[in-house]
Amino acid sequence: MGDVVGRTSREEQLALALDELAHLGVVRIDEAPDGKVLVQGRGRPWPARVYAYDIVGEPLAREVFSRGRRHGPGIIVANQISEPARRFLEGKRWSWLDRRVGAHIADLDRDVEVRYSGRAPEPRPIGAPDSPIRGRAGVSYAAALLMEPTHPPSMRSVAAAVDMSPQSVSNAARLLAEAGLIGIDRRPSVPDLFWALAAVWRPVRTAGVATAPPPRDGWVLGGDGAAVALGAPVVALDERPWIWVPTVVDLRRAERSLGTGDAATLAVPPTPLVITTAWQGFTHPLFVALDLGRDPGRGREVLDRWQPDGVDVVWR
Repeated sequence: MGDVVGRTSREEQLALALDELAHLGVVRIDEAPDGKVLVQGRGRPWPARVYAYDIVGEPLAREVFSRGRRHGPGIIVANQISEPARRFLEGKRWSWLDRRVGAHIADLDRDVEVRYSGRAPEPRPIGAPDSPIRGRAGVSYAAALLMEPTHPPSMRSVAAAVDMSPQSVSNAARLLAEAGLIGIDRRPSVPDLFWALAAVWRPVRTAGVATAPPPRDGWVLGGDGAAVALGAPVVALDERPWIWVPTVVDLRRAERSLGTGDAATLAVPPTPLVITTAWQGFTHPLFVALDLGRDPGRGREVLDRWQPDGVDVVWR
C-alpha cells in the first residue's frame, strides 16, 4: 500500500512525519522541500530523507530503499511497518518510525531505539463504503449542492474548490444520481440528500486541548457555539468551543502546543468547504446543521425549529 491519499494528502503526511521526528529530538528539519532532515548523531549531524506512508510491508520497504538509496540514508515513517520491513531497513542502516511501536534511528556508529509516546494520527475514513456518499469527493459534492440547491455548482468548480480531480467529483455525482439523491439537472433531492450526508458526517480527527486557542486565520468556530450564534434554538449547550482546523498537521501541532485537555475541541473536517465557506465568522449553517443532525434526538428537534436567515433550509 502506498502513500495515504484521500484520508491525508501526501504533503500532509510528510509534514506530519517531519513534525513527529523533530518532536522526538533526533532530527533537525532542513529547509529543502523534499523531506530532507539532519539526523542528530553523536558527531556532526548527517543528512537523510524522510518517506511517509500509511502501511509498509517488506516489498514496499525494498522498493523505497531501491529508489532512494542514491539520495543517501532514509527514514520511513508510517502508521504501521511490518516486522520483516523493519528488519530489512535496519540491515540497510535506514531508520524507521512505526507509530504503533516506536522508532529506530540508525546512526553512523550506533543505533538508537526511541520510545514513541504519541498517538497514531489515524484519520477516520470519510463517508462510508455502503453509502452513495463516499470519500472526500462525495462529501464535498453533496455539501456543495446543499449550499446552493437551486443553482447547483458545476462538478469542475467543486473539484477546484476542494483540490480534487474533476473525475473524482464526477464519480461521486454518478453514485448520488444512481441513489436518486440528485436529479438529471443536478439539483439535490431535499431533505433526502441532507440526511444521507448527515448519516456519514463526522470529523476526520478530533483532539481535546487544555487551552482554548485564540482566533486565527483558517480556523473556524463550529458546533454548539456556532449554532447559538446563528440563532439555532439549542438546549443542553456544550460550552466547550468546537473549532475546525484545516489539516491533521495543524491539529497535531496545536495539540502539542496547547496540551491535552477539555478546554476546547479541535477537529479536522471531512471536506475543506467547512473552512473555505466560513459564514459571518462561523462555519456555514449547513455544516452546523450537519453537526446537529448527527444527534437523532436533540439535533432533529433543533433542526425542526431552526430557520437561519439567508440560507436554504435543506433539512426539512
